[in-house]
Amino acid sequence: MPSIDVIATIVFWGLMLPIAGYIFQTVCGMCGADPPSFRRSVLITGLVGAAAFFTFDGLGYGIVLASRDSINLNLPPGYSYGNWLREPLQLKWQVLGLIPIIRYLPILIAVCLAATIYVFVLAEPFRNCIAILAIQWTMNVVAMVILSFALTNILHFFGPSLATTEQAAEQGPSASHAPMDKKAAMRPRPRRGKRDQQNETPEKKTEGEGESAKASPDLQSALAAHEVSAESSLSKMRAELRAFEDRLEPYLEPIKTASAPYTQHLPPAVQDFLDEGGWWLVLLALVVAAGFWLRALWKRLRRAISGKSRRRKRRAHDKESPLVIDLDLVGDAFTDPGPQQITVRGQPGRLRLVILAPSPSYVGDMLPEMSESLLEWLHEGLGEILDSDKPRQVVWPRHPSLDRFVERFRQLVQIPEVKGRRSPWVLISGSARLGRQTVFVGLAVFLDKTGYQREIKVAREKWDEVLGVEKVTAEV
Repeated sequence: MPSIDVIATIVFWGLMLPIAGYIFQTVCGMCGADPPSFRRSVLITGLVGAAAFFTFDGLGYGIVLASRDSINLNLPPGYSYGNWLREPLQLKWQVLGLIPIIRYLPILIAVCLAATIYVFVLAEPFRNCIAILAIQWTMNVVAMVILSFALTNILHFFGPSLATTEQAAEQGPSASHAPMDKKAAMRPRPRRGKRDQQNETPEKKTEGEGESAKASPDLQSALAAHEVSAESSLSKMRAELRAFEDRLEPYLEPIKTASAPYTQHLPPAVQDFLDEGGWWLVLLALVVAAGFWLRALWKRLRRAISGKSRRRKRRAHDKESPLVIDLDLVGDAFTDPGPQQITVRGQPGRLRLVILAPSPSYVGDMLPEMSESLLEWLHEGLGEILDSDKPRQVVWPRHPSLDRFVERFRQLVQIPEVKGRRSPWVLISGSARLGRQTVFVGLAVFLDKTGYQREIKVAREKWDEVLGVEKVTAEV
């Protein structure tokens, strides 16, 4: 029967992977990227997490091997990557801490690799993928802490029974059915603690150490031997850094005390990271975030002070922009309707304008002639309507995001009627994914009936929920 630790680990990761996939979908939607399906999100999260971990782990092992002579770290004979892989994460972090500053290099490379994978998977710019990665794994760590805390409390109820069953299975049927003296059963079983191990005879201890060293190399003993060994070339630098940290420690102590009720629920590896200098990285990140926040606040304040003049200049610039389209002029060029007619949420109308714009992931040049095949891709039958309605077809420059395209589309495509009054015009905007490439699409439709809804943004490429095609009935 598997041990309690194995069962807890399987249950933990069996629950954590779906949670991580859902978090990945949510963060992609928050950052303006097209979220993949749930199954694909779980797969991507698992693969990217494994790739980042083995990158960090492999680089850490290589750094330790390359610098063991300079830091006087005597690894046990026959110590391979398999032994390194089985070591606890906090122990690896302590060993990498013998090399100042370089210990953070594997983390940096692992993060860059994970963000690069997201670039290929999501077809988004690198800066967006870095933001998605940071938000996603921050939420993943919080979810891990909560899930670990919940499973720990649950195992308190089932732990004793599972432990008894496990001991009975290890002892075997003969031991379980063997008669036992009641006094002997009630007598507590002696346990070997640290004091007992220290009080062992030197001969037994030497023999045990020799057998264990032959059986499996131990990194903990190498680290302990390094602590009592002679000073290395980097010892002075570490001593100076530690002395500097000791001088700054009184200023950091109130922060540690105030956050202790929250940090005690973090994993041991994270707590060790904070105690060994990670608090300074956290404070540095907070200072950088505060700087960006103050910068954004200052920009908003400046825009609020000079908002009127900026809006006037922007309106003047939009009016003079060559991308401005007046629908009043476009509506004068109506042609006879064809056998089919476009509908917007069931309301029939005429297609009068088609605007295409490439996204950052689009490779190549776009032409107005691509409108027919693209509209046919959005909804079957729109290509024929393009031939009969003969709308104006325009290609705009590349836009950084869908939200920016929607904003510019609503600003530059001018509806004749004043806001607040009924209008037959409706503006429809959204994106269309063609393989790994994304195209932004804007349509202007002149409906048969007037209404108050002027703008529709298609969510997640669900064009079929907005657009439709119906046959034109002959007028009596």
